[in-house]
Amino acid sequence: MVASARRRFSRRLSFQIPRKDARAEDDVPHGTRKRMEIPIRLLVLMTLLSATAKLLARYGAREGGKADPSPPATWVEEPWSAYDFWTRRSAVEATFWEENEDRVFMRDFYPRLGRFRRVLDVGARGYNRRCKDLINSTSTEYVQMEPNPPSDRSEMRNDGLLEMYMKDVPARRPDLAGSFDVVIDFGVFGWDEIQMLFSGDEDVRMYVDGVRFLLGEGGMWALKTDRDWVAEEDEFIAKWISPHFRQGKFDTYESGHNIGDKESEDGEYKFHWFYKLR
Repeated sequence: MVASARRRFSRRLSFQIPRKDARAEDDVPHGTRKRMEIPIRLLVLMTLLSATAKLLARYGAREGGKADPSPPATWVEEPWSAYDFWTRRSAVEATFWEENEDRVFMRDFYPRLGRFRRVLDVGARGYNRRCKDLINSTSTEYVQMEPNPPSDRSEMRNDGLLEMYMKDVPARRPDLAGSFDVVIDFGVFGWDEIQMLFSGDEDVRMYVDGVRFLLGEGGMWALKTDRDWVAEEDEFIAKWISPHFRQGKFDTYESGHNIGDKESEDGEYKFHWFYKLR
């Protein structure tokens, strides 16, 4: 979902530099033409980016007819903030949860977590702001993990926040060993862009070790994977996950539960249920 959202943003920002009129070029000295080319292109680019930012700011007009007083001015430097801008609008957020196949599944999944004492959700942004409400349980503590939380804290709803990376948890929070019944990992470890950020096998091992550290005995790692998140999924799981977890069902869902058409723009999603071994 996130990757496709970024592609859609990219398409909105794409443009072509108009071809120069050959007859007009004849009137410009050759050396002058080369010196003028780069500044003109930069001017066109800056103009288009400015116009795009204004359109984003005005998108809030669909709510009450008023423009957003705090548009995502830093979305170029912090890509997630633009994504939050879209998902925090009530009308857009409702569509987001109704039309995306993974969110439709998650609307059924999260209410089933009310039986657990303590749940950790990896990631805290507008895209999962309503998950605590979906659980709808006063006896379930819902904690999120986000090393770079949004400046607008209304983007998050939780009972606690861990501002750190998964690999750093054992060293920074030794008190959390075995303290969670479920770790929800939808769109982080199982996303190809995160896998590409790992510097090597050690980063992968430390991430898996972080999940193991947090889970109590028999605790569940609910992992969503996108299509093509790794080159060889079965081999990857056998090497990094299976030595420490067993796959099993969660309620009526088998591990590897598949949703989404392989040919659709958003691709295919799988939901795996890994249970921590002793």
